[in-house]
Amino acid sequence: MCSELGDKAPTPKLEDGLYAASALRMLSVINHVPDTVTTLMLISHLPGVQDLAMHLASRDSDHDAYMDAATRFPTSALTVLETEKPWAELDGQDARITRFKVPRAH
Repeated sequence: MCSELGDKAPTPKLEDGLYAASALRMLSVINHVPDTVTTLMLISHLPGVQDLAMHLASRDSDHDAYMDAATRFPTSALTVLETEKPWAELDGQDARITRFKVPRAH
């Protein structure tokens, strides 16, 4: 991904312990992200990543995206969440799921 973005690419950071982390462990890492970071991409595995998305999802989430994320979350699924809160204040139902995408098999 970074090679495709060239000079606009963010600096990736590998975080030990996220490989098979629980939702609460992932949230703990997110809570320590500096406020200067405005967009965050977290890559991890099931069931933690799905549990995290559902834990953070507010009632203002897009209904279809929320239901898709809740009922089917295959490998390579992408959930987009948006929030106005600082990273440190996220603790549950703080973000809106705006999109849920699964790449098509070719």
